[in-house]
Amino acid sequence: MSSQTIDTWQRAGYYDLYVESFIKSSNLVRYAMLIITIASILLFVGHHNSAKDSWFNSRIDVARDAITNKVWNFKPGTLIGRAETARQWAEAHHFASEHDIDLHLRALEEARVNRVILLGIPFFGVSHDVNDLGLLGSVALLVLMASLKYAMARQHENLYLALYRVRQLFRQEGEVPSQNGTANLVYHSLAMSQQFTQPPSLARWGAVRRLGFSWVLLPLPLAVQMFALWHDWSSRSFGLVLNANATISSLIVQAISLIAVLLLTIACFLYCHSNDIRWRKTFFYINPNLSTERQPSWFEWVQLIRPRHKYCSQYHGQQTDDTAPGGSSSDARRAVASLDSTIPPLGNLTP
Repeated sequence: MSSQTIDTWQRAGYYDLYVESFIKSSNLVRYAMLIITIASILLFVGHHNSAKDSWFNSRIDVARDAITNKVWNFKPGTLIGRAETARQWAEAHHFASEHDIDLHLRALEEARVNRVILLGIPFFGVSHDVNDLGLLGSVALLVLMASLKYAMARQHENLYLALYRVRQLFRQEGEVPSQNGTANLVYHSLAMSQQFTQPPSLARWGAVRRLGFSWVLLPLPLAVQMFALWHDWSSRSFGLVLNANATISSLIVQAISLIAVLLLTIACFLYCHSNDIRWRKTFFYINPNLSTERQPSWFEWVQLIRPRHKYCSQYHGQQTDDTAPGGSSSDARRAVASLDSTIPPLGNLTP
């Protein structure tokens, strides 16, 4: 193989490294967000089940009311308030005696001890008291949020470097907008790997104006941490009776974790905001004609209205096959291989 052929393939794969590195960092952010979302939901469920007004505790309370008021001895309409509610509950479950309700109540209390008060840790086979859920959960959320923050920091830096190269490619192409140009091909290779964000594209160039799904998921750990601290603080009187030192330590750790999670969440929001700005500025830098072009509505996009209407802009409309958006990977390689191999240094350009 000649040295010229090797050099051509090296230049063709040069931008593949940028795309692959950015996709890997985006995948890390995506996986981290999914894991922390699942963990937040599980922690919320654990705290909610132990709350006084949870469904589980409500079932136990109504069963106790039924036994206390001996509701099986009364006819409909003779009781009022909680006693009448307990009578209706017993009637709906066909409990006709104290023995029936007592068996049901014992089953509920046993399940409450095994599933609400003593919580099992998945995969490890160990259990912990529900009063430790606030302490352990706050530490877990803090570690996960720190991991997410560092993953987003790496993605943010990789996006800066990748979009910088997109701008350099556009300059080497003479700053002439072309949907089949290498700059657009590399840009869309980066944008199509996104799931929780909405970079503008030749298909939906105004989508970035709406908030991506990451803006919805990011506040969830902070909200769960706040709920856990409020729940433990409101029930601190019971904890102080059982174990004062553990209760105080748990509240202190949760308060510190709440502040740390708040700061990490703000940092993640800033990374998301900065990424949205970089996506938008770079796209309209290489596609300036679309900055004033009307984007089709969502109903047009899914073809609920005007399905035959050519809503795409003249620039990336369906005139000919060679002007349609996108292109094969071989087209991208041939376009990259035709560029000058000398890539200028980063300098002070900010994408």
